[in-house]
Order: sequence, then C-alpha cells, then structure tokens
Amino acid sequence: MKSEKSIWLIWRIAMIAACMFVVPYVMRDQRNDFPEPALAFPIFLMVGCCAFVLLLSWIGVTSSKTQLQEWRTPSWRSNPFVINEPLQNFSDAAYSLLAASFASMAIELVHQPRTWSWELLLSIGLGLWLGVRLSLIAFKNRFTAS
Repeated sequence: MKSEKSIWLIWRIAMIAACMFVVPYVMRDQRNDFPEPALAFPIFLMVGCCAFVLLLSWIGVTSSKTQLQEWRTPSWRSNPFVINEPLQNFSDAAYSLLAASFASMAIELVHQPRTWSWELLLSIGLGLWLGVRLSLIAFKNRFTAS
C-alpha cells in the first residue's frame, strides 16, 4: 500500500515537471495570438473554471447514487484516475497548469517579443484550484481524509 501511494506521488511530480518543461515552448509558438496583456479575459476564465468545478461537485454530491458516499479529499498520494472522485483530477490539472504558467511566465518575461499566453494557463489553473478549494469548503461534510 505504501509503495502504491509513492507511485502516485512520483506520477504527479513527473506530470508537473513535464508541464513545466514542455508547455512553455508549445505556448511560445502562439506569439501572434497574445501580443498584448488581456484585461478582463483571465478573470472571466478563472471565474468560469471555478464555477464549473463547483457545479460538477454540486451535481456529484447531490446525485441520488452518491448521497451516502463520501469523497476523499484530493491528495498527492492517492490514485488520480478514480472516476467517481473528480476533484482528484481537477486538483492535478490545477497544479500542472499553475506550474506550466509560472514556467511560461519566466520564459516570456525575458524573451522578446514578449507574449502574454501564460495568462491563459494561469487563469485556468487558478480557477480550477479555487473551484476545488471552494468545493471542499462548501461540501465539507461529504469529504473524508485520504
């Protein structure tokens, strides 16, 4: 059991590292799409992602099949591919997108011409992360420690 939990921790760290090294160079090809910083778009995207996670959590918590079932809180050491625990996937996606956005920001702020594509990754990552955290707060009686 201990080695299985270690495998998932290593998986998550590898996924985040891959996002940090690959995504910034993929986003670099989008030079012409994000020449100027967006003003309201990242905020709307962040709120939309947060609302999506909250809506999905509310549907899952209130559905008749899972009314007695408790979900595990997202953990770095648990299996992220469990279908009936979607917050695991959203938590992983949030951390991967945040890592990719910080790496993209570091690269973009030192290169010319400067692009603002990292804003897209940052706003989606923050929206997912906030959605997971707000779901844990809103439905705290439905979650159990992993």
